[in-house]
Order: sequence, then structure tokens, then C-alpha cells
Amino acid sequence: MATSFVDAAIGDLSGGTTTDVVFSGTPTDGDILVCAVSINNTGTITAPSGFTQKGTNIDSGGRLAVYWKRAASEGSATYTWTVSASSYGDVMGIRIRGGLASGDPWSSTTPTTDTDGGGGTLDPASINADGSGSVAIAFARRDTGLDWTAPSGWTEPTNGDGQASETIYKLLAGGGASGSPAFSSTDFAAGAAWLGIIEQAGGGASPTGNTLYSKTLRSLTQGRVLN
Repeated sequence: MATSFVDAAIGDLSGGTTTDVVFSGTPTDGDILVCAVSINNTGTITAPSGFTQKGTNIDSGGRLAVYWKRAASEGSATYTWTVSASSYGDVMGIRIRGGLASGDPWSSTTPTTDTDGGGGTLDPASINADGSGSVAIAFARRDTGLDWTAPSGWTEPTNGDGQASETIYKLLAGGGASGSPAFSSTDFAAGAAWLGIIEQAGGGASPTGNTLYSKTLRSLTQGRVLN
């Protein structure tokens, strides 16, 4: 079963300590919920019940932390997030259907990340998304409010107000992902980026085999780039 995008939502912390991510409907059992918390400090993040932290990326101006959950008898479309210190930032949420039905749904060679103000590069290993039908998800944050320019060929379902927070995704078809998934901006502020792939149900993650997706995650002085 190939993965599919269901919906996305975003909550603005607005200098406070709590915000809600509200999806368009109560998640169906088995849906994969992915939320990225973008804040301008390194305070403690308290996730809603059932969410597992997948990674944290800290830059000189703040923090980008990614969590996921497999929906099970949710009962609500609202998820409340709390941070320990007053924060400007956003919580970005995306809901995917058709991911692996058990265990960690992420490709075993992801995530990949990048931080700092410019010039650094990070080249992830070749990623086997185990055939067509998986989905690549990326998040980016920056301290200022100037928008990122979404990469060509990727869909941008959310755009944050609290910071320059972006969510993008791309459904991977046979032959692999094409184009350059590049976050770009004319702003020079520090930022962070995170990229992961959710495997399709019935597929399974493997670091070997036919390479479906292999890209470079890099940071330029003009902004944050996934290339």
C-alpha cells in the first residue's frame, strides 16, 4: 500500500508555552502523525501522549525537534504541545496514511539534518525507500519571519507565523524523487533543517538495495538548503 498525504496543521506558540495542532479530522487507526517543534530556545518539550521523539536539531538561535506517532483509537483531532519556557515558534504537523503498520516507520538511513548559518554540507548515505510509494518529509526553521522558498516539485502544506517554519513532502514514485529539494531564502539568520522518509506498508526499511532517493542536505549563507 503506497503512502498518501491526508492533511497538515500548524500551531503558533506566540510567545507562550502551549499550542494545539488540530488536524481536519480524527486520525484513522494506523495513520502516521509527524510533528516538528520549532522554538527559539532549548527548553524542554512535552509531547502529547504516544509521540516518540525521532530527532533534535539545535542551531545557534533555537531548536527543531521531530516526533511521530502511529494513530490508535485517538478520539480527537487536537494535540496539545507544551514547552518549558515562553517561546516564539510553531509546531508543524503532517498526517500520512499507508505507512508501515508496526515498528518504526522511518527508513533506516534517515533522518538527515543540517544546521548553522552557512557553508556547511551533509551528504546522507543512499536511501533505499524499498520501491515506489514511500514519502519524504522535510522541515525547516529559522529565527526570523521571512519565508522560505519551497523547493520545486515538493508540496508545502504549512507555513508558520511564529518563525520561518516550513513543512514539505514528496510522494516517491518508481524511479525515485526528482528535482532539488532546496529550502532557500535571502535571509542570513541561523536555522535548521530535517529530512526523513516514511516507508510504505508492506515495504520495509532497508539501508541496502536499489537506491531510490539520495540527496545532499546543505546549508548556504543565503538560507537553508536541502539539495
